[in-house]
Amino acid sequence: MKNQHSPWLALAVAAFLFLGINLFSGTALRFWRVDMTEQSLFTLSDGTRNILKKIDEPITIRLFFSTATAEDIPALQTYARRVRELLEEVEAAADGKVALKVIDPEPYSEEEELANSYGISGQLVSAAGDMLFFGIAANNSVDKVGTIPALDARGTAYLEYDIAKLIHDLTQGEDDRGRVAILSSLPLEGQQAMMPGMPPQEAWAITQVLGDSFETETLNPASITGPIDPAVDVLLIAHPKGLSDTARFAIDQFALGGGKVLALVDPYCYFDMPPPGQQNQFGHDRTSQLDDLLGAWGVELVPSQVAGDPTLARPVRSGNSVIDFPLWIELNASVDEGLFNGTDTVSSTLSLVNFFCPGEVRKSEGGSTEVTTLLSSSPTGQTIDAVNLQFAPDVVQLAPTLGAQFSASAQVDEEGVEQRVSLAVRVSGPISSAFPAGAPEGWLGQDEILTESAGSFNAIVVADVDCMHEALWRSAQMTQLGMLERRNNNPVLVVNAIENLLGSNDLLSLRGRGLFSRPFEKKDALEKAARERFLAKDQELQAKEQELSAEIRSLQEGADEQGVVRMTMQQFEELSAKQEEQIEIRKQRGRVKHDLSKDIEALGARLKFIHIGLVPLLVALGGLSFRLRRRRKSA
Repeated sequence: MKNQHSPWLALAVAAFLFLGINLFSGTALRFWRVDMTEQSLFTLSDGTRNILKKIDEPITIRLFFSTATAEDIPALQTYARRVRELLEEVEAAADGKVALKVIDPEPYSEEEELANSYGISGQLVSAAGDMLFFGIAANNSVDKVGTIPALDARGTAYLEYDIAKLIHDLTQGEDDRGRVAILSSLPLEGQQAMMPGMPPQEAWAITQVLGDSFETETLNPASITGPIDPAVDVLLIAHPKGLSDTARFAIDQFALGGGKVLALVDPYCYFDMPPPGQQNQFGHDRTSQLDDLLGAWGVELVPSQVAGDPTLARPVRSGNSVIDFPLWIELNASVDEGLFNGTDTVSSTLSLVNFFCPGEVRKSEGGSTEVTTLLSSSPTGQTIDAVNLQFAPDVVQLAPTLGAQFSASAQVDEEGVEQRVSLAVRVSGPISSAFPAGAPEGWLGQDEILTESAGSFNAIVVADVDCMHEALWRSAQMTQLGMLERRNNNPVLVVNAIENLLGSNDLLSLRGRGLFSRPFEKKDALEKAARERFLAKDQELQAKEQELSAEIRSLQEGADEQGVVRMTMQQFEELSAKQEEQIEIRKQRGRVKHDLSKDIEALGARLKFIHIGLVPLLVALGGLSFRLRRRRKSA
């Protein structure tokens, strides 16, 4: 007789082995992983590994996370586990130079005081007063400290960059703020009065912002006859005009030698004012001139075109009224998330940026560098000829006529794909000199002439210079253009770009990683198809309704002096019939919309049944079938 207990004994042994293997692998094989995610979400990039290799002083990283407070927030627990696993990867890859401590700051504990001392404050998450701490503090052996005060699951895409930058900053010298050289044809630092009795021009407020964040110096374009100091970390070029050959060659050699560049160029710089006394005020050229260098870098500012966007237009005062002005573009993330590149650290943290009469910057034909759009218009963005602005005493006065030149329809290519106007781009990759014939006449530099970049060139190009002026971001100045008061991220854009470029090439090589989620592509496709069917039917009914409205208006024409419409009985009956038909069509449109919602809900219910109910049921039936077959064989 067979032992009746053997199946249960085998089951117990299997369960024991399962638990034992899991406990063993969870400790002994803790860092043995195979990353099978589509975008390698759990694999450190080469840039991060290179930064870890350059650590001189040991670094301690403290992850503060309130475990008990987050018990009822599954999404936060998942993200916290993602953060911890990434930090563990960093610790393992640093060869003992990084130590990770995970701290749970319970209320009124020493750990809570420690978190507060690092500037990591708790966030109130319940009516009961529960505080959630979720941040990172890091310090090296000489007590230099860096923090990420608050971690947010929306930052998953650039989590690795934030951690790598935190470590990179700890490896830099205490006084290294970054050296930024500014080259511009505009009086950014102010200017003495051009004529007696006139007030001096004040410095642009952005210069103070830059001076607070970096070590800055100003280059005089007219006096550049030799190389730019290689100790300069970032060259900020703002509205270059009339640069000499030697000045442009100096920029060329700086870029080839590994220098980082932030270039702001403009097809129509509003704040490039004509000098007092110039006879032809309307003929003043407000266009930036850097075409040859931009071409060598693989990009172009589309010639003689200014960009506008009816969807993003901001209001201006025109006479006694306020109208939308498409050339004043306000990028607002709450209106369209596609305006900002969410996977690039320069643009991902921005939410509100203003441009005034910007241009379009794009990859040039035949360009070999990698060009990534950071900021763009909505699909209704388009360009018009800049000559429309050239002969106006104030472009804002042309708001009514210029606004009429823009279509409110989305712009599409030949295949029907929506297009956006690119307003700011990142450029990276090897480049060649814009001066193939060598140094120009008058060059006094003694260094070797470079013809190719030694490594990867890195630059950010913005197609607007006016965005730096305080009139577009400091509320007290808004009235200068008749604009309504509003603050935004314009100075943050400039500072973000420079801070990003100041990072090492390893840090610049990091981009936002894939989001920690996967869309239901099949479900999305089915929903899209349902919406397209709804849209086609709704458009058909809408056309009928508009046709009926026109016929009803035609029947109601011809009112007398008292406003009374006189019509025959036949006309009255025809009018009543059309009005009833119009009401029925509106009801049909409502039913179509209701049916769409029901279709999508039914689709969701079917997919849930398939994934939650049908698949487990099929597995269970398969197991039962296998069990019955074995029993028949043993009988």
